[in-house]
Amino acid sequence: MTFCVVDRKPVLIPDVAHGLVAEAQQMVREDIWTLRCITVMPDHVHLLIILGAYLTLAQSVTRLKVKAKPAINVKAGRWQSNFYDHRLRANDSLEATMRYIWMNPCRKILIPVTEEWPWSCCRPEDWEWFKGSTDSGYPFPEWLV
Repeated sequence: MTFCVVDRKPVLIPDVAHGLVAEAQQMVREDIWTLRCITVMPDHVHLLIILGAYLTLAQSVTRLKVKAKPAINVKAGRWQSNFYDHRLRANDSLEATMRYIWMNPCRKILIPVTEEWPWSCCRPEDWEWFKGSTDSGYPFPEWLV
């Protein structure tokens, strides 16, 4: 799932990004969803989740956006009203989806491939198997092509 700031204004780094990751993890503790991975970019957020039984997807996204709204308003930003979701089907690649989310800061040249993006994380059990498909926790150069 992806949701964006209006006009793709880069207002989500660093304090807002930290708050978004913290709230996404709080929503795990409240059984709203299982957070497989998240990457907060300067102007949008990528999440891979398994929705819980308490809230709809729209309600869950709204909650996350509402928690960050005061902070992005201070930076003269606001959320787009919509979001983009994609349901992974049985034949879809979980690894490819996680790689896309995890690689976003490198593809946008926000960090070198030898650094970790501070506003990106995976569920520990997912990182354990996913890290095995990386170059010691870093992207392979061919992934950036």
